[in-house]
Amino acid sequence: MDVGQPEIATRIAVGKLLVIESEQLHIRLDNAPEPAGACIQRIDQDHANPKQLWQEMGQPEYLGDKDLESLEEASQLISEKQSLRFQDGSVFLQVDLPPHAVAAITIELHRTKQ
Repeated sequence: MDVGQPEIATRIAVGKLLVIESEQLHIRLDNAPEPAGACIQRIDQDHANPKQLWQEMGQPEYLGDKDLESLEEASQLISEKQSLRFQDGSVFLQVDLPPHAVAAITIELHRTKQ
């Protein structure tokens, strides 16, 4: 196991080194009205990660206006469509999260008639 790779990352002890692995989350929302859709916003190595861009720039101590704009753009959260399944009054989602990731999932539900 190569522990230097960032995609390797859940509590596996390798000698004295604790390695974190990617996790697959299964989310279930019971007693829900039918969903209209879902979206996900992520912060991880590939999403909202200005540090990676800064490192690719050579880790400059001082930044020009264009560099600042690029870093600002790279730090933005982007909403992406998230697939889901609705069955028997339950909403099911599956999300893969890499190590040290954070995700916000929004499920838009149809209003129920009263």
